[in-house]
Amino acid sequence: MKKYVIYQRVSTEEQKLKGYSLDAMNEKCQHYIKSQDSAAFVRTYEDAGFSGSLPPSKRPGIKQLLEDMKSERDLFDAILVWKLDRLSRSLRDTLNLEFTFSKHNKSLESVTERLDTSTASGRMFFNTIASFAEFESAQTSERTFNAMSSKVGQKHLGGVAPIGYKLTGGHYEIVQEEAAIVRQIFKVYMRRRSLLSTANEMNERKMLTRNNKHWYHIRIKEVLTNPVYIGLIAWHKTDRRKGRLPLSKWIFSNGKTHEAIIEEKIFNLAQTLISGQ
Repeated sequence: MKKYVIYQRVSTEEQKLKGYSLDAMNEKCQHYIKSQDSAAFVRTYEDAGFSGSLPPSKRPGIKQLLEDMKSERDLFDAILVWKLDRLSRSLRDTLNLEFTFSKHNKSLESVTERLDTSTASGRMFFNTIASFAEFESAQTSERTFNAMSSKVGQKHLGGVAPIGYKLTGGHYEIVQEEAAIVRQIFKVYMRRRSLLSTANEMNERKMLTRNNKHWYHIRIKEVLTNPVYIGLIAWHKTDRRKGRLPLSKWIFSNGKTHEAIIEEKIFNLAQTLISGQ
């Protein structure tokens, strides 16, 4: 008897835009297993709200599947997905996963593509489908990047306003009590020229974060390097794989979009000092 486990994944964006449902995927996978001769369902692994662009090590569901496969060799024989791009939207990660499955004598099957990597033709088809999954993901990212780039400078693009500001009608307005803390952070850093020393002094003076918590050097750096304080909106500051990107990779608004808290010359000096540390 062939024993199946189901892996299913859906990102928050896919749920919102495409109406993908984990329950619907699971139902189709269960129906597929029942249609096979001498097959049994073992369990389902899932990653709800996780992007397929994230590596497997960052997704608890697929990570647990791999751990179980290595520790319990006879737990299952095949991994079933509703569609191959549920496994990953990265060609490299998809190929690496399939290689790992194969090394442990597990086949990968897909309901939608009618894919089975236990056969030579199935493995060839797998490579083609995996390439298209990455291509589709890259196209989606490019469309999102272009759309967001065109909106930069029009108004706030989403998220919570940083300390020193509040959002009113999609635009930043200064919160004077918080702005005083931001100005003090820059002033202390210019004198001490140390992120840790700045955080310590701010905490000692009880000039805490918006949530009344202590400052840490990482949070101090985020304030000092945020161009919102000189009246600019920035986007594309982080990458799913690389984390926080350098300032040179950010997209900035064309001109000022709101009232600044910090003078530009002070902000630029802070960047010079930080880059030298």
